[in-house]
Formats: sequence, structure tokens, C-alpha cells
Amino acid sequence: MGFRHHALALAVASLLPQAASAEEPVEAAIREWVAAIDAAPGWSAGFRGLAYDPASDAATLSGLAVQTDVTGVSIGIETIVVTGFVERADGGFSARSVTADGIAAKAGFANVAIADLELDGLTVPAMQPFAYDPEKPFTTMMRGYAEILKASLESGRIGSLQIIEQFEDVTSRVSYEHIKIDGFAEGKIASICSGPLRMEAPSPQG
Repeated sequence: MGFRHHALALAVASLLPQAASAEEPVEAAIREWVAAIDAAPGWSAGFRGLAYDPASDAATLSGLAVQTDVTGVSIGIETIVVTGFVERADGGFSARSVTADGIAAKAGFANVAIADLELDGLTVPAMQPFAYDPEKPFTTMMRGYAEILKASLESGRIGSLQIIEQFEDVTSRVSYEHIKIDGFAEGKIASICSGPLRMEAPSPQG
């Protein structure tokens, strides 16, 4: 191809809309977050897909799976949608809203299932990764709670929450519906209300 044809091709290319090659900040932040969990001692993490919609300014993470390297704790979330993501100077972030569905967590003899979760006005400062200690699983959980308490929230909603505990031959179930939280900051909740509560705790004697 001669010089004239090269010049023409460059001129045409400059007039065409250019596809963005770099990820959006929210996509990069989500990848870094999952990678940080995966790199933490005793943990592994991965996901199935990540996509960003510029029209709604929302990133969708699908198929998140987090677990300890030894039997103990596992968390699976089918979809997480982060809308209105803004990076913070301290390394954390804020988001206009975060929604999640298909949440399943297992820790020891307890299983937790959450559906239709929505968090509005969420602010999360930088959190430090922590190692999982199979000899002290509850200590590990407390470290996780301590990190969660650093966050703040304008309002939140949980469509349904179910806790199933199985110890020896006894299975107990507790389920909540339509939980609403307002004003969470510095580990304190301004108000919380819930819809129907159901409990099943059969006696081992029948």
C-alpha cells in the first residue's frame, strides 16, 4: 500500500468512533477486589463474568465464588450489580446502589441464603484482607465483621433471609422476610424492621 493509501486509511480511521480499550474504574475495582481475596492466605475467589453498562452506569458481576482453602467457609453470589461507583481517596469506594441476588453462604454447621438484597448510599473504606484460621473459625468471622463495620449505608433492604443450622441429627430453620434497614454508620443502625418471622426447631426426641 502506497503512502497516499496509508494517509487515507488513517484519515478514515480517525473519523470512526473508537472503542474503549480500558476498563471502567468500577470493573477494575471489582477485579482487584476479587484478586485481593484470592491472594489472602487461606482464601480462594473467582467469578464467571463481569460487564459494564454505560447507559445505567452499572457493573454486573456474575457467579462470584469465595471459599477457604480448607473446609470451613464458602460464599456464592449469583449476581451483584454496582451502580454509580465512585473511588475514594482512602482506597475505598461509594456507590449509589448495590444489589445482589442468589446469595448462599456456609460456615461450619450454619447455612445462610439471601435473596433480593439492595443497599443504597453505600460507602466502604479500604478494608484489610485477613487470613482464615481453620483452628479458630469464629475468630476469623469476627475479623470479617470488624471490617464490615467500617462501612456506612443510607438504607438497605433484604427480600428474604434464611438461616439453616444442622447439628448432629437436628435441623433448625429461621427465616425472615422484607427486612429494611435505615441509617447504618459506625456499627450502629438507626432503625430496622422486618416482615414475617418463621422458626422451625424440632426436638431430637420427636
